[in-house]
Amino acid sequence: MLTLAIVVIGLVSLPKLGLDLVPKIEYPTVTVITSYSGIAPEDIEILLTKPVEDTVSTVKNVNNVSSISLEGMSVITVDFEWGTNLDTATQDIRDKIGQIRDILPDEASTPLTLKFDTSEVPIVMYAVTSDQVDPVELKTIVDDIFIDDLKRVDGVAQVKIMGGQDREIQILINKTKLDYFQIPLNYVIAAVRKENVNISAGHLEID
Repeated sequence: MLTLAIVVIGLVSLPKLGLDLVPKIEYPTVTVITSYSGIAPEDIEILLTKPVEDTVSTVKNVNNVSSISLEGMSVITVDFEWGTNLDTATQDIRDKIGQIRDILPDEASTPLTLKFDTSEVPIVMYAVTSDQVDPVELKTIVDDIFIDDLKRVDGVAQVKIMGGQDREIQILINKTKLDYFQIPLNYVIAAVRKENVNISAGHLEID
């Protein structure tokens, strides 16, 4: 009778079980991203990845730490034990990194700490290509026109752009002429930086 009762209750409850296409699961993973533009992967490993990796490894309940050193970027993934409070763990990581911020290069960005959230995984992805528009102009069109229209669609929470090419200005140095006129490369870099500075001009009052 007990077995029969369990079977009957199970059959009655089965159609009422809730189903979720994308169930909310909080993976115990935190990612630390630090950028340092123009630096080779080998230097990124020494200047950013190693110090940050050694520091976050001391946080409580850490199960595994892995890292990737790319050109101009350090990505460190910290896996915690299941059941760890990620809000607390994320704050602990930020506190630990704050203690070593002074030993990191001044030109490097402030390490960005991110929790892995399944709700942020893209549901729909579109690829935009063109045979008549160059990649730089194409990304500008997508960013200025498509993104705003997609954000206004009912039910859309967030829209992100991945890939494409951004407009950039390249300065090609003639080393032979620099050596001939005895101009150090640092002078050229300083001149470029001097001509690309945004300075507040104050405010203007018109009666």
